[in-house]
Amino acid sequence: LTGKRPAWYRSGAAYYDAGALKIIGTELKLRIAGFAVSADEGATLTADGVYENMLKAQPGFIMLAHANRPESDTAEGLKRAVTELLKKGYVFRKLPDKI
Repeated sequence: LTGKRPAWYRSGAAYYDAGALKIIGTELKLRIAGFAVSADEGATLTADGVYENMLKAQPGFIMLAHANRPESDTAEGLKRAVTELLKKGYVFRKLPDKI
């Protein structure tokens, strides 16, 4: 759809068995994009919960959050946490397009 081949894959449940790993890595030549902390636990947390989870970030962590539930408190918690992390000197980066 985008004209760009993805470099990363994450399953909906973040679970991979040996067969899936072979298909993803060997056949599709993709890397698995895991995550260190579920920021919003599937868009179920309050803004305060998202904020607290995000502040657990360490350098190199991938934080997972959901933008598919606009009625959730995820966006508010992320705004507060990102502002705080930026004040602490954190830098946010995208995963590289090429492996």
